[in-house]
Amino acid sequence: MSDNFTYKEYRSSLVKSSWYRCKHNYGFDRDDKIDAIILSEPILKEHQEASSEICFFAKKVINSVRQIAKDGDYSVLLTDDNAVALESYYDSPESEICAEYGLINGSKWDEHLIGTNGIGTALASNSCLTINGVDHYANCLKNFTCTAAPIYGAHSKIVGSLNISRLTYEDYLESYFTHNFIREAANQITANIFIQNYSNENILALSLSSLVSLYETKALIAFDDLGTILDATIDCVTLLDKGVLEDLIGQNLFSFLGIHSEKFLIGKQEIILNDDPSKKIFIKNLNSKKQTKLYTQKPFQYKKNKHSSKTAVKTSQALMLDQLAGSDKQMKQAVDIARNFLDKKIPILLLGETGVGKDAFSNALHSESNRADQPFIAFNCATVPESLIDSELFGYNPGTFTDGLKEGKIGKILASDKGTLFLDEIGDMPHNLQARLLRVLEDREVTQLGSI
Repeated sequence: MSDNFTYKEYRSSLVKSSWYRCKHNYGFDRDDKIDAIILSEPILKEHQEASSEICFFAKKVINSVRQIAKDGDYSVLLTDDNAVALESYYDSPESEICAEYGLINGSKWDEHLIGTNGIGTALASNSCLTINGVDHYANCLKNFTCTAAPIYGAHSKIVGSLNISRLTYEDYLESYFTHNFIREAANQITANIFIQNYSNENILALSLSSLVSLYETKALIAFDDLGTILDATIDCVTLLDKGVLEDLIGQNLFSFLGIHSEKFLIGKQEIILNDDPSKKIFIKNLNSKKQTKLYTQKPFQYKKNKHSSKTAVKTSQALMLDQLAGSDKQMKQAVDIARNFLDKKIPILLLGETGVGKDAFSNALHSESNRADQPFIAFNCATVPESLIDSELFGYNPGTFTDGLKEGKIGKILASDKGTLFLDEIGDMPHNLQARLLRVLEDREVTQLGSI
């Protein structure tokens, strides 16, 4: 959304543009009776199979959306880039009414077929927006309120949309909340897809706060071993105020951010963009390729001089734990317990609801430990398909897979050797892999795929 528009003006401009297309490009009349087009089961299955990756990475996000949607009597739809509903959910009796009006699997909501509507217009305008009642061009749809946001794949190509709809009117304050909620949910799906697409590259996460969990930020950059930017999410382009993705791709990441290539390996770093103190961004290494030059050429070393020492640096970093704990007694107790086991060869289990800062806590533990100058590797077990978790964690030897890397893959466990491995959402890992991971923790030995 442009800073030059209020939310109401922004939405109004998108609706006006859509109405113009409906009248002058599609030849609709507002009183036309327009019925939703429902695809046959075989054709729907083709669309679902072609978008299976989107469905997988959207699953957990949609489960969270459904909890909110249920309270508001919304139906939830996931579509592909052709505005075809791949999955639909109704968690209250009122939301089930939407199905009677055609909001079901296989329904097609292209703007040029249906007129102004949440899904079709979001895809046509490449924007998250709410189409509220009379915002629909066709009068027969005026009882609906729909909010939809695009989902993106590589290089910001639209691959689908996330939509919630209900048969009631929303005021602007209510729709503003819905708009932001669905946009963030869609961007989280985009981030999940992005992380998987570039799982064999280096990924950097950016945020405006040092306390934001690594997996809460959706501003991500993928780059190769030389630092060349390969791709970035929409949130990242917006955060860096670059306008379009093409302005980022091909640039050298470290020159662009004004940091040394080794710096970001030791945790979140605060940088100032364009010498503007008001533009502070925290960066964090999210994913590193196996044995990249970033790890193997010049490992970070603490430099001692008359005024500093390794101990002094660690003392400064140790404050991260105290800052996280603040004045909360339970957090202080958790910090004290964790410090007792910090440099012992004992795995630490962190429990807490999503968003409480388990990633920030583990990063602070790493910074305070004797392993602070070694890699901190984070791995979200929920964002990787079950079939790939094994190779991502344990790695594989050259020639193990037909489509695998020719030189093999080191895996996250070996990449974090002498450092720290943070496994997020470990409960989502298949039970057989949990058992294998337990053996690694007990024996301290890793067997890569293809080794036997």
